[in-house]
Amino acid sequence: MENNEILDSGVFDQSNSKAEVYEYASTGKRFANYIIDRIVLLILIFICGMLYAVAFPENGEMSTLTSYLIGYSVLILYYTILESTTGKTIGKMITGTRVLNDDNSVASTGTIFKRSLCRIIPLEPLSFLGGNNGWHDSITYTQVVND
Repeated sequence: MENNEILDSGVFDQSNSKAEVYEYASTGKRFANYIIDRIVLLILIFICGMLYAVAFPENGEMSTLTSYLIGYSVLILYYTILESTTGKTIGKMITGTRVLNDDNSVASTGTIFKRSLCRIIPLEPLSFLGGNNGWHDSITYTQVVND
């Protein structure tokens, strides 16, 4: 294959001058990522809720709005921080997968933030029933590949 063909295919890594070809992560790995990350998120949200209760004991019971704000904030921060710094969440680290742009380049922090926001779209997890990519992939032009 000539250099022009490699460049045109969108899989040319200029940092080490060799072509990188990635295989899409299987649906099973994507599902495992989802389950593992949900467990981690539940633990983090629980910890944040407990910290809130300790910091504001006079409030008594936490309001529904406050619980949603804590939950969604933790979710967005979890995915944005981990995926923008390492390209992986805890689930992706365990399953050996990572997030890349559709052209196989490393996704920017802005793209990862948008990807994280897309995760709060109602019924978004069901978007995987139609194929290997969910809405948070297709909207942000990202993909999950085997590492």
